Amino acid sequence: MSAQDLGIPPHVARAAVEWLVTLQGSETNEASLAAWRHWLSQHPDHARAWARIEAVNARLRDVASPLTTAVAHAALTPPRSASRR
Repeated sequence: MSAQDLGIPPHVARAAVEWLVTLQGSETNEASLAAWRHWLSQHPDHARAWARIEAVNARLRDVASPLTTAVAHAALTPPRSASRR
């Protein structure tokens, strides 16, 4: 079920993803947490979008394993050399 199926406007769903990326970054501080809390409390759609992104993120964590992480990394990392031997 997508965010739109839940009645979450696309711009709100995008904002939730942006907040997730921000909060998972190494630069998270009290100011960014306060800004996120403010955004979250501004509208019921924000809270629903956040709940949805947390649920999706939890499912992704559940399927993560060292093997799937290594495979994903290998698939997303460009080859070291563009030349063929």
